[in-house]
Amino acid sequence: GEDAVETVRSLVGHAARFDFGDIAGEIPRVDLPDLVPFVKTMLTTRGRRPSQADHQLEFSTPDEWRDDFAIVEHYKLLFAREPRPEPGQNVAGVGLRVFDRALRDGCELDELVTTVRGLDAPLFVFVVRDLVTAEEAQPVVVGAEQNDQGGWTLRRDWELLKKLNPIADRPRSLTGTPAPASSIGPSLLVEAREAVESDARSVSDFNVPAVEDLAGLLPAAQG
Repeated sequence: GEDAVETVRSLVGHAARFDFGDIAGEIPRVDLPDLVPFVKTMLTTRGRRPSQADHQLEFSTPDEWRDDFAIVEHYKLLFAREPRPEPGQNVAGVGLRVFDRALRDGCELDELVTTVRGLDAPLFVFVVRDLVTAEEAQPVVVGAEQNDQGGWTLRRDWELLKKLNPIADRPRSLTGTPAPASSIGPSLLVEAREAVESDARSVSDFNVPAVEDLAGLLPAAQG
């Protein structure tokens, strides 16, 4: 939770001695405000329409989330580290029960493929795991986006978040509808998976990486 520059400064005396260029691409460029579109989308899925002011969402809790006795009927979630939350506000993030419940709700969605208005190219999402279980390694999420040349560009988890957040931030107007898996071209998913498999080590340091399908997002017809 400490600032990266301050941490390095405390370790080496001065941040100028540390070459951030070598690891700049590894540092996720996301923070709490980037979680807002996810929560808005999950609330919309459950029939709730939150009110938003700056980095705060206020909403009535979906009935489906009230299966946890610690979750209350109404929330004001603050998606910012500063200033300190006011009375009645909660800082959103993993560990807050209502946010964890929203995460679980998202994980339980069973549609594999959906069309998305506002998406300009097919995008497939995969989970990469390490088959060597001697060491506990957290799986990573990676996307494969079809590029203009017909190949595939790999996206790290935080890059996926940045790309999809502008769409998810307007869930009622831009998202499409679930689509059958048969709507994917016969080779499209295979090509995307093979692209991830051939370059899996660029997004992980796993000994024996294994790629699993997670979701497919297809551009929706305009109109």
